[in-house]
Amino acid sequence: FLQDMKQSGWGDTNGEIKFWKNFPEGPRKDATYFPKIMFSDGKLYDWWYDTDPASREVVAPVFMKTAEGAVRGTEFDYTNPTVVNASGEKTFQLLRLSQVYCWYAEATGRAGEINDQAVKVLNEVRNRADGEDTDKYTTDMSPDKLAEAAYDEHGWEMAGYYWGGIASRARDMFRMYRYKDHFESRKLNEPIEVAHDVFRKEAVAVTGTWDDSKMYVPYPYEDVILNPNLDNSWKN
Repeated sequence: FLQDMKQSGWGDTNGEIKFWKNFPEGPRKDATYFPKIMFSDGKLYDWWYDTDPASREVVAPVFMKTAEGAVRGTEFDYTNPTVVNASGEKTFQLLRLSQVYCWYAEATGRAGEINDQAVKVLNEVRNRADGEDTDKYTTDMSPDKLAEAAYDEHGWEMAGYYWGGIASRARDMFRMYRYKDHFESRKLNEPIEVAHDVFRKEAVAVTGTWDDSKMYVPYPYEDVILNPNLDNSWKN
């Protein structure tokens, strides 16, 4: 949660505005983000609300997919001001069937193929997300478009869910070498229209010049002390 929310939070994680903007409307998006956020006055506001002149340090969409109810075992209620467990009490990670479906469809497309089964399982993911049988994908698609559709669907499926864990969109971007394009987009940080005549941009600035070392994190200091063969010189 953001620090200025009534439920309080560290403010260390929030959704990117462009990703939120591109996220298809429907039950999946409704379950992923707070419909409204509550400030210290106990009132609900759109996440893009700010004072005039602007005073909020971070204005961004907020994930609620892993939040649990104030009372253990109850559903999360974003209108309840009580501080809640934002990350759940899970002690293990699991793979969801929708992830496997997306992987299968993407792998099929990346292999230059398309078949009824790949389209069928990808439509199952999207139909559930839309709340109706839209059957958006067909065998008339090119393999490349199938792969990209599955890549996008996986990102939307995983948004705000195990964001620090396995198979997140960050890992998708890594394996497809898309950090560089994302880096350049964030450097520009162009305002995005989030509601009628309301524009917002990211609060965290991205600066510098891209090089591939930015895709990695250094070995932990404690590990380097124990094993000097671990080389962090690439990060300089």
